[in-house]
Amino acid sequence: MAGNFNIMVAKNGDHVCLKLNGDFDGSSACELVNLLNDGDVLDASKILVNTDSLKQVYPFGLNILHHRLHEVKSRRIPLIFTGKLSRQFAAG
Repeated sequence: MAGNFNIMVAKNGDHVCLKLNGDFDGSSACELVNLLNDGDVLDASKILVNTDSLKQVYPFGLNILHHRLHEVKSRRIPLIFTGKLSRQFAAG
């Protein structure tokens, strides 16, 4: 995982907001997918993933994310990417 990557999790009613911080690489993508499969996230009615605090996004990280998103059990829950890099993340 990129040494400076972390995910801040906040619940807002029945929504879960995830804020991605730092550099996004392959390990970061795996961490995000694992979090999206976590039971605390699965009970949300909507998951918002904010990309505004990312500094560097590596193409390999996006490829891993897009490849592994089919594994996410919460896909029945709307997964919405927001922020300046949202199009890159949602493109998969």
